[in-house]
Amino acid sequence: MMFNPKKAITLLAAAGMAFASTAVNAATTYTAGDLLLGFRQTGTGASTNSLVIDIGQASLYRDATGTLNPVLGTAGLDADLAAQFGPNWYTDGSVKWAIVGTTGAAAVGGDPSNTLYSSLKQTSGLNTAGYEQLDNGTQATATTGINNLATTYAGKTITDNVALIQSNTTAGTWGKSGTGVGSDFGYSGVWGTSLEQAVSATSKLDLSRAVADNINGGGTFGSIEGTFSISSTGGISFTSNVAAAPEPGRAAFMALGLSAFMLRRRRPARVAA
Repeated sequence: MMFNPKKAITLLAAAGMAFASTAVNAATTYTAGDLLLGFRQTGTGASTNSLVIDIGQASLYRDATGTLNPVLGTAGLDADLAAQFGPNWYTDGSVKWAIVGTTGAAAVGGDPSNTLYSSLKQTSGLNTAGYEQLDNGTQATATTGINNLATTYAGKTITDNVALIQSNTTAGTWGKSGTGVGSDFGYSGVWGTSLEQAVSATSKLDLSRAVADNINGGGTFGSIEGTFSISSTGGISFTSNVAAAPEPGRAAFMALGLSAFMLRRRRPARVAA
């Protein structure tokens, strides 16, 4: 029987993209190239905490076809959000969400060093292009900020269902004033107010991929890989812009990536002596 890469990816995605259904008290893991999904609250009486979830390698979304479900509606994210931000987290407009990721200082998953993945909120339908591709040094600034976030995320214990609670007063965290998501992780305001969007039934975040533009040093824009949405039950879905099946070599790479991430998520948390 001939190997069908598209069918293999579909089966693996159906089984493996529920990886964010992490057991309570599991230890967080992070690998360069992963996407980090975060939530924070703004306004009067806002929570002093943020929530962060690792939703896997950016290349899985870049190479995806159809729809992926990195967090299922049954995973318990809705309970995590309600516990931190109140029962009306989905409707009161106070909770903002965003997504960031970077390859870091080395190439990862077919992307060169300092490639930036980040959310770009929709305002009137799908964005036609991603964020501007700047020179390597400028994008390295954002890489540093995201790596600092990854350091404060990795190896911690999840006490909620799927999301890690971070105090906004701790350095290197999602909601830290001056260095967190509200300050573009030090990325000189390039993302600005477009990185985050208030959670709602109509909220949609496009995933921008920006490779460092060392030839022009700016002036060209990244691609939009697809769109994230969130349900009232806390389900996170991603709809790819790509309709055609990837070539066999890329399909095999995706299959290996999904399998590796599933195995990594199954490792038990270390118990302190």
